[in-house]
Amino acid sequence: AYEQAAAYGYRVIEAEQHQIGMEGHEYTVLVNSLMQLHRPASEIENVLKKGMEKYPELPGLAAMRGLLYWDRQDYIGAEKYLRRSAELKERPQKDHFVLYTDNTIGLMPYVYLYLGRLALLRLRPDEAVQAFAKGLRLKKEDVRLFQNLYHCIAAWASTDQAELLNGLYDKEKDAAWLADCLWELGAGKLY
Repeated sequence: AYEQAAAYGYRVIEAEQHQIGMEGHEYTVLVNSLMQLHRPASEIENVLKKGMEKYPELPGLAAMRGLLYWDRQDYIGAEKYLRRSAELKERPQKDHFVLYTDNTIGLMPYVYLYLGRLALLRLRPDEAVQAFAKGLRLKKEDVRLFQNLYHCIAAWASTDQAELLNGLYDKEKDAAWLADCLWELGAGKLY
């Protein structure tokens, strides 16, 4: 199935077909297929580069390129494209007549996860906390984001920890999930 999807993706790109409301979808489908087929990173990067040239305002393509760089342990390249993705996602579109549909919105929590990890590598814990919190605002029950956030704030006073978490979670609706996570992390007084 991935072979067929990749072949279809290449054909759509070569034909330069424009699907209103699906801009960039052909690139994301192709990249996902190539990744599942374990194709060379250079081939995947080439597709992403072309997609970003054609659709420079789509945050998902920059996110995918940043995650590809992360996997290759090219943290400078990863940071460049993950930051680009976050900037594109956070700013309003310039042209109100051309509305791009971002088909990779599910990647954004992971953009913030890896931006947070990159901040930790640079010894910037406050920046990491901000990134993990942004990711949790998009996907509040992501265990990896939560664990990374907690490790950053573990030395904080429990009142400061609670204040941060109260800004991210509903005390009643999210209480059971939070309690499970905090128990697993050995969060003591905060639990």
